[in-house]
This record gives sequence, structure tokens and C-alpha cells, in this order.
Amino acid sequence: MSYKRAAGVSTNPSILMLNDDCLLEIFNHLELHDQLRLATICPRLRNVYQYYCQRHCKCLLADDINDLSTKEIRRFFEIAGESLVTLINMPHTDQERNEYVTQVHKNCPNIRRIHFGMTKIKSKCLRKLFLNMKYLTCLHLQKCSLNDNAMQSVSELTTLQVLKLEGEEDITGRFLSKLINLKELALVECGIIDDYFVAMCKSLRDLQKLTLQWCDELTDVAIAALSEHCVNIETLNISCNQSYEYYAIAQLPKLVNLEISAEMFRTQSFNLLLNRLAECKGEQLECLRIYSPRLIVDDGMSSLSRFKNLKLFGCDCSKYIDADCLLYIFALQHLEVISLRYCRSVTNEAVLMLLDGCPKLKYINLMHCDQLTDELVYKTIDLLQAKQSQRQGVRDNKPVLMMVAGTKIGSLMSNDAKYLAALTSGTLRLSFANPFQYAYENLYYTFNVPAVGDLKYFY
Repeated sequence: MSYKRAAGVSTNPSILMLNDDCLLEIFNHLELHDQLRLATICPRLRNVYQYYCQRHCKCLLADDINDLSTKEIRRFFEIAGESLVTLINMPHTDQERNEYVTQVHKNCPNIRRIHFGMTKIKSKCLRKLFLNMKYLTCLHLQKCSLNDNAMQSVSELTTLQVLKLEGEEDITGRFLSKLINLKELALVECGIIDDYFVAMCKSLRDLQKLTLQWCDELTDVAIAALSEHCVNIETLNISCNQSYEYYAIAQLPKLVNLEISAEMFRTQSFNLLLNRLAECKGEQLECLRIYSPRLIVDDGMSSLSRFKNLKLFGCDCSKYIDADCLLYIFALQHLEVISLRYCRSVTNEAVLMLLDGCPKLKYINLMHCDQLTDELVYKTIDLLQAKQSQRQGVRDNKPVLMMVAGTKIGSLMSNDAKYLAALTSGTLRLSFANPFQYAYENLYYTFNVPAVGDLKYFY
């Protein structure tokens, strides 16, 4: 008889001999279908996997379960359902979608955030999904072919604080006025009509952030109701139709952040709107983004000098932004962020004038300003170092960030000795990253900009 047998030591080592920490590490290195197979071996492994899910399975993407069988999907929801707080997208086929909804309804009581996009969802399917969701606070539905019947189910979500609807042309706004706890609402390319929007404005008294883009059925009646009833709005993202005036938005008492998409707006009306905003919100507005390829000219820009506390200014895609126009920005002593993406008239000299005139400017988005050259980098370094020496030893360790993808500034600049010295000393940092999937993506609005990496400073 061997020594091990005599001592009662097993010659067949088992995974169950490992402690829970080792088992958690094993689960961490397995694919989902292998995790589920391992978890079904015995009650202890199931318990360990359930604990693993509490730490690592907070968010479920539809792609995560694409390769699972129906039996495995059910097993996953039974074990991990209570840990899930975020759902992103749904399966595409009716059969898979029905099974998904059944399992979420049965096993996922703690869902707080949902984002479903590019999938047709039936109203009865949505009603079943929402039936037991007592903690849902954020709902984002994008091109799901929904109608007002689906919104009736949404209106019963009493805990909802954020609602985003994109590309839902059959939604008129009926029932949405019942969502009295909403703090953020986004309506993009929806069929919202005046009567229901006015009802929303009257009931959503706590609304703080509103995105209203390309809802073509709305008229100036809706704009008037917005300024009259939505007194707590701090952030407004709105597209302007050339058929109506939008002066009433200047009357929003708490407005701090404003984004205007005015691709089709008349130049005279746009300039008057900027003047009205300067009169009413000159001391209050901190963020102003304008998307208007044709409208920004000298007369319109003159109002910008009156926004004394502006910290962020964006004017992407404008044909007319040049050094003369930017002269009006030099009075903005609190400006920290500026975005001039696709402003093809911007030159090296215009950027240098900005840096010289705005002492707090730290983030500059110059992507696709194709007149900019390597000379801008060298002159920027000289300018910033000169300004630093004038501060008599008071040092700012945060470098100026300049996004230059799509310009004539070559990526070889990253290895330039003068630039590397400036980067090391905390003077200037260049970013050649382009987070946009397509060249002209998100030109006129920012409600869905991928704010990742360095882009987070601008959106």
C-alpha cells in the first residue's frame, strides 16, 4: 500500500479542493458558455459563480448570449439575473426576443438602465418586460419601431428619471406627460406633436436636461410652452427649423448649457437669437455649442463677447470661422474649452490668437481643420512658454490639449524633440485620435457622440 493511501490522501485531485478565491479566478478566465457548464457541476460551484456574477455581471449585451442555447440562456438568467442592472440591445429574431423578455421578466428585478436599439419591439413585448421593473431609472430606445401603445407601458415606470427616444416617428408624445419624475428627456427624430409636448412641459416640472432634435411636427407653440413651464431646465439641446423663431428659449430662467443645431435656420433670425441670449443669459451661460455651416458671420459672432462666464464654446463645421470672427472670443476670460472641428477656414494664426487671448484655455478641438501645419505646434510651444515665464514661477501642471486628427500636422510630430520637451514639462499635448467611426459622424449634434478618450473634455 502506498504512503498516500495509508495517510488517507486522495490520489484524484478535484477542482473542489481549491478555495473560493481560486475558483473565482478560474471563472474569470472562462467564456460564458464554459462558466455555465462549470457552475452546474455542483451546488458549491453554482454558489461561487453566483458570487462572481454579483461582481462581474452587472451589464448584459445581447451579443454576450448570442452563441448560447435556450437551455444555457435560461440557466444564465437563473444564476445571474439578480446581479444584472444594465441591459444593452435585444436578440433580433422573434423567438429569441420572446425568450429574452421572459427570462428578464422572471429573473431580473434590479434592472436600472436599458438601451435597446435597431430592433423592432412589439408593444406587448415591452409591456411584459417592464412589468416588474421597480428600479428602472434610465431608458434609451433607438429605432425600435415603437408607437404610442408602447409609450403607455413606459409611462407606468414611476421611477424613470432619464428617457431617450431616437428615430421613433410614430410616437406623438401621448402618455409621456405621466412621467413626472423625469429629469432628462431626449426626443430625436420623433413624431411629437404640439398638444402632447405642451402637456409634457406642464407636468414635467423637475426636467433639467432636454434634447429636442429634428422633431419636425413641433411648431413655435411648443417652444413657447417650453420657456413658460420648464423652469428648471439647465441644459438644452435643440435644432432650429427655418419656419419658426426660437427667441423664447432665452427666457429659460436656469439655462446654463445650450446647444443649437441651426443647419437650416435663417441667418438674420439666428443672429437675433444670439443677441437675445446675450441680453438675457450673458452672465449665466457657461456652455454654448453652435452647429451651423452657413450662418456664422461677423455680425452673428459679435454677441459672443457678451457671454462673460462662458467656459465651453463649440462651433463645429462652420465655413466662416476665421481669425476675424474669433476676435470676438478674446473677451471670454473664463473660456477653458473650444471646439472648431471641420472649421476649414481656421489658420495657424487664428489658433495662436485664441491661445494668447484666453488665459484659461486648456482644451482645443481642431480635428479636420486642414489649414493647420506643423508650424502651429512650434509657435504654440513658444507662446505657452513665454506666458508661463510671465507668471513669475506660478506653474500650471495641466498641459494644453490640442486634438489635431485630420490636419496637416503629421503624426511624426509625436517624436519631435521640441514637442517631447514641451510634453514632458506639461506645456502642450497633441492628440491624433479620431474616435468617430465615420468622417462626418455627429457633425451637427452631440447627444450621441462617443465621448471616449480625450473627446470626453469636449462633450
